[in-house]
Amino acid sequence: MKKITFNNRGQEFHIALKERVANYFKENNISPNANASMVFKTIILFTSFVSCYVLLVFGRLDWYWNIGLSVLMGLTIAGIGFNIMHDAAHGSYSKNKTLNNILSYSLDLIGGSSYFWKTKHNVVHHTYTNISEIDDDVNSGKILRFTSQQPLMKIHRWQHIYGWFLYSLLAISWIFIADFRKAITGKVMTYPIPRPKTSTLVALWLFKVFYFSYAIVLPIYITGSVWGVLGCYLIINLVLGFTLSVIFQMAHMYDGVAFPEPDPETHKIENEWAKHQFETTANFAPKNKILNWYTGGLNYQVEHHLFPHICHVHYPKIAPILKQTCKEYGVPYYEFTTFWGAIKSHVKHLKRMGNPEKYKNEPVDYSSNASLVNTSAS
Repeated sequence: MKKITFNNRGQEFHIALKERVANYFKENNISPNANASMVFKTIILFTSFVSCYVLLVFGRLDWYWNIGLSVLMGLTIAGIGFNIMHDAAHGSYSKNKTLNNILSYSLDLIGGSSYFWKTKHNVVHHTYTNISEIDDDVNSGKILRFTSQQPLMKIHRWQHIYGWFLYSLLAISWIFIADFRKAITGKVMTYPIPRPKTSTLVALWLFKVFYFSYAIVLPIYITGSVWGVLGCYLIINLVLGFTLSVIFQMAHMYDGVAFPEPDPETHKIENEWAKHQFETTANFAPKNKILNWYTGGLNYQVEHHLFPHICHVHYPKIAPILKQTCKEYGVPYYEFTTFWGAIKSHVKHLKRMGNPEKYKNEPVDYSSNASLVNTSAS
């Protein structure tokens, strides 16, 4: 596939964004990396993970305690991914590259692969956001239809119902299928993954062996309960998959979101890259401090896509800078004021994609949608 490019001539808007955000950190003498609160959060999440594991494996607790701990562990693993792994993989946790690399391996410790993630997420998703033919995040096989470019099947008219159950399978699919598929094909969708060094491949498979050993083999050996361990493992990963899916989907799968297509002749996207990010991304519940803490600032998805090298703890402060710049340049800035508003819009998007004939006469009206703010319309 020929490389997709963007119309980046001029880029006055993107240049203004970068200058203003850089000035914020310079004028306030603030590092764009993790601060003390981020370090404290890291300690809390890792401590919670270890505590849950020790209690599940060595606690000899009643079944209802094990179920509760499994749910908590699933949420904790998601929190580690949202916060520690995500920032470290982007190089935003610390200015020390070695520390970032070490912390990014937290994904390998919980069953994934940081090597494949850096191509799938950092390169493909962040560069080609919502471009159907290349962004793996908007492609979930034939059973879910996220974009109008994807084939329509009769079953899709109910995807707004059954989709939520499939979301819970994300982690299981990721751990047991997706990473191995990438290793075999050497691609994320149509995008080639850089050939890893031998040491990287060895580390990848050793981490996989270590993960399955501590997550399944050792607990069965210690407890002697095969079905009990497998049951807890299933609960952990269903909770993990559902949590990851819901948070990821809200930012790029809302009613009226753009799925730009490159010109078939030039393979170029009409917009410059920065504007493309704004038209394919939305924030949600920015004033919800608990959600912001837990999701690693992923509810500030706009800020994250424009400045992934900045630690998420700074997003609430730089968000007003982006909003003001968007107003000046007439660029849309989408933001759901509540999490529930984003959920409802996601459901509407699934309905629209699953039954386009039924919803073709229901245009998205941002001005009358009280849960969605579009600065270019204000």
